[in-house]
Amino acid sequence: MASACPLPNLQRGAGPGHPAPTAASAVPADWTAAQLASYLIGVRHVRLFPALPLVAHTGLRRSEVARLKWGDLDTLAATL
Repeated sequence: MASACPLPNLQRGAGPGHPAPTAASAVPADWTAAQLASYLIGVRHVRLFPALPLVAHTGLRRSEVARLKWGDLDTLAATL
């Protein structure tokens, strides 16, 4: 416990020269359609690429995508 970071350091940031996060910096900005398209083009080589457009367009969480089974897909009704 002697090497643990004292509480004052946690209140002011991660360490000297690292300010504490602010409410504005904690909220990520939404991507534009152009940014999303650029990202998806850049990660085409990733093994799990087929899941990325699904996440981007449906808002599914990682755990929800990981639990999907083929039985969850209804191709006749075009629903997931």
